[in-house]
Amino acid sequence: MVALLAAWPAPRRSLAAAPAPSQVAAPVRERAAAPLDVTPGFADPPLERPLAGDRVLALERLAGAERLAQYGAAEQALAPVRAALAADPSCVEARLLHAKLLLEPGPLHDPLAGLREARLAALVAPEQPAVVATEALARFLLGDSLRAEPLLERCAALPEGALSAGLRAATLEAHGFLLLRHGALDAAGERMAAAAALRPQRGYTRYGLARVAGERGDLATELAELDAAVRCDPHLLVAWHERAQLLRRAKRVEEADRARRIAELLRELQDDTSERFAQDHAGKARRWLELAKLDDTAQSWLARFAALTAAHDHATVAREGELWLACHPLRGDLVVETARAQARLGEAGAARATLARLAECRPRPPPELEAALARELEALLRAAPRQAGR
Repeated sequence: MVALLAAWPAPRRSLAAAPAPSQVAAPVRERAAAPLDVTPGFADPPLERPLAGDRVLALERLAGAERLAQYGAAEQALAPVRAALAADPSCVEARLLHAKLLLEPGPLHDPLAGLREARLAALVAPEQPAVVATEALARFLLGDSLRAEPLLERCAALPEGALSAGLRAATLEAHGFLLLRHGALDAAGERMAAAAALRPQRGYTRYGLARVAGERGDLATELAELDAAVRCDPHLLVAWHERAQLLRRAKRVEEADRARRIAELLRELQDDTSERFAQDHAGKARRWLELAKLDDTAQSWLARFAALTAAHDHATVAREGELWLACHPLRGDLVVETARAQARLGEAGAARATLARLAECRPRPPPELEAALARELEALLRAAPRQAGR
């Protein structure tokens, strides 16, 4: 699925958080706080320096992968990254891109494997700023705050331009949360504000700013930043929970009830401890529909389509996808999911016409991705029952 992720690392699943002090939703907060509160519970296994290979060939293979990754097509980017590493195992650029794919939320998410890639890159270029930053983020995600913090401090001290805007913002945000845990509110606020300036649409950063404001007792700013956080990331559970509590305190009852219900739905849908619920795709689709009616965001409709697809209800995905595309600005991921559903139903004409609308999307997918999606669509049509195209 085309995730259309705009930043690195992204907030959560392809679709489809963070700590905050309260006694109301302790289980949610404990899960959110885990990346910050766990001390190192593992020893780094020994690694050997990767052997040098054909760097020119590796960089040629990597060019397409970078375009796919920038667009958010992590799964499609994986094969050319592996091909680049096969050509030159010591290619730092390929190691770092592989780490990025593994650290981002989604089907490839594996922070421990991402840390391994960062460490292999460090054996080749230990002082390269992007290598230091990637290892810092991997350790932060794994809860290894004791080893992450000095690396994040090194990143903060780097001159402007040493890191890409996305990497700098990600390290500033991570460092801000660690400083917040230590009670260093001024320093945490500075890091979060700098990260937000680089990525103003990053919901988790806005949540960090809300945390800083809350610790200072500035409830108006806290609520404003929580509003911004859920606008940027409609599925940021911890921000919805905090927002519901603040709205209740402000006696904005109707808004508080809506925020509370959204938080309840997200908590249930994001809970991965129930194997039975994990297999109840139709039940999840119904809950995503309720959430989509509350927030009317593309993310909720995409999550509903994923659950309906798992339940083999392709007709509903095709129908609702067509309606969504008719009433909203085009999004590549919704175009793709609608076309896939039509193809699974054997509606060749409709599926091809829908997929062709990718050319109207902004940003437009890279050519490699459009070609791969076209091949996938034809394979789905060959496997589907034959129908007259619409």
